[in-house]
Amino acid sequence: KKLYSTERVNTISYVWTRNNKHLEERRSILVTTTRFRLFFLGFSEDGAMPRRSDLFLLSSVRDMRNIRRAVFSSRIRQFLCLLWEEEVDMEFLVFESTSRRRYFQEALRRVPRERKKIAGEEAVIRRNAKGITGAVKGVWEVSVNPATIATMLDTCQVRRGGIPLVSVSFVHTSGLVMASRRLSLVVLTRCSLTVIPFHSFWSKFWRPNDDRYYDADENVDQAAMDTDSDDDQLPPFKETVVSTSNDTEEKFEASKGPFDFDDLQGVWFLAESSPKVRLQFSTTLDLVFTSDGERQRFRRHLANILSEEAAPKAGKTRQQWAVVPTDQTDLKSIQKETT
Repeated sequence: KKLYSTERVNTISYVWTRNNKHLEERRSILVTTTRFRLFFLGFSEDGAMPRRSDLFLLSSVRDMRNIRRAVFSSRIRQFLCLLWEEEVDMEFLVFESTSRRRYFQEALRRVPRERKKIAGEEAVIRRNAKGITGAVKGVWEVSVNPATIATMLDTCQVRRGGIPLVSVSFVHTSGLVMASRRLSLVVLTRCSLTVIPFHSFWSKFWRPNDDRYYDADENVDQAAMDTDSDDDQLPPFKETVVSTSNDTEEKFEASKGPFDFDDLQGVWFLAESSPKVRLQFSTTLDLVFTSDGERQRFRRHLANILSEEAAPKAGKTRQQWAVVPTDQTDLKSIQKETT
């Protein structure tokens, strides 16, 4: 094994990863180096910070120059999909926080490309695609196929019309120990909240002809880096609807919801060791986020949605919201305190 005395660790991130060799997502430590190598470290999850002796190599060390595309979404900020020129051809990465994804994106943009692959006329086309320059460095970035986002919106539909996607967060849904917890997606639109299991997102993500879409030079884009959640703006209702479908086989599976925000009765941001949120619809929904920062982003998005809400459903009046400090965790007790 060849050693490089000048090689240093570049980025370290907690991630959940899944690829075509594994049947479910797993939590690990993603490491990149200054020699553009990438590998995953496993560890025993007992709630404590892993020691060096607890770490073990989960996968072979891979060359980041073999990543042919990095697939991103500006609305799914913790997520990246790597398309490899290897046996593991598609790999999902869900970062513990959006900022960690940003650091990894910066590392991807420093990866050198083989000059022979970008020589001549093809290089000119790729450099000019959507104004992107610098054909010598950086993994090509492509946004998630709009048809996939449209399918997600179909799953979350509670009203007619072009109701846009606001954001997608990742939460834990079961298990007291981190290793036994499963990931789910919390999908916010301007009118609804829906919980989608991670396995459904994985199984429905890749669509017919996606190879052609992601390899097309005209679809090469550049992911916007993370922004502060206080500056995030809601997408307008006039946002174009790419497609709609009544075919349930095409839709993602919704494990909970969709819930219409007209039916939301209360929200708790619980002061617990885990970044937890409780929402009261006709049923109680508890969400445990992957980090405090992601819960804060969700809080700001939800506050914006409720303050700039859509016209209420027929027979409903617009709700007035109040922020109340309390140590109560059920709606009836809070109502007694405030009346």
